[in-house]
Amino acid sequence: MSKRRRFGWAIAIVAGVGLVGTFTAYQIVTRTRWGRTKFIAWAIGAANGTLGGRGRLSVGVLHELNGDGIFASDVSLLDTAGTVVMHVNELRGAISYSALLNKMIHITRLDARGVQLNLQRDFKGPWNIAYIINGGPVKTGPHVPSFSDDIRIDAITLSDGTIGMRYPWAPNAMFKGKTRDSVIAVRKAVHVITVVPQGLFESRGIVLPRVVAHDVLVATPGDDPSSLQMDTLGLTISDPAVRVV
Repeated sequence: MSKRRRFGWAIAIVAGVGLVGTFTAYQIVTRTRWGRTKFIAWAIGAANGTLGGRGRLSVGVLHELNGDGIFASDVSLLDTAGTVVMHVNELRGAISYSALLNKMIHITRLDARGVQLNLQRDFKGPWNIAYIINGGPVKTGPHVPSFSDDIRIDAITLSDGTIGMRYPWAPNAMFKGKTRDSVIAVRKAVHVITVVPQGLFESRGIVLPRVVAHDVLVATPGDDPSSLQMDTLGLTISDPAVRVV
């Protein structure tokens, strides 16, 4: 056998072993409970690492993980006190596994059912979910690539969603004395107002029966603003109830 032919056979054998190893690893990760457990532990660890201790991701059950996509239930985002900020009853999606090798999160399809958002803002500081996602100190020095740099979703569908909001409210500064009290009384008649020592909180709820969007840019390497293309949106805003179709 010539040297060139031996070299060709060597390359073929190495490639064959690589393909067998890749296929075996794929089967172990996607088709066994041990593999799925290891993968979800890695994914949660990577996600929580980008949050910098400001919150944590929790996945109740990973039902499926294969080349066609992922199916999980009871997915939650919690703050440092353990309060649920976001919860999804069922989550189905497809992700580009090759993009993960470049620390990119490219979700080609995402279907979320039973989405619950609990948004709160105190008298000082940002909304709770904004702080969890991007509330860390400003980083200096060379940038180290991470999974939070490039996150995009090709198509997303949300169904049976609800949003609860609680935020500070106060009458316009021009109102004084009894006039201010009257404005507050009128506001209380049509909205949920909570009195605390620091001031007033207003609460509202939004019901989202169905939301469909595409080309969702959550984060980009160039720090471009987040954006999406909306296809379908139907919602009802409470206090007083206003339906938007």
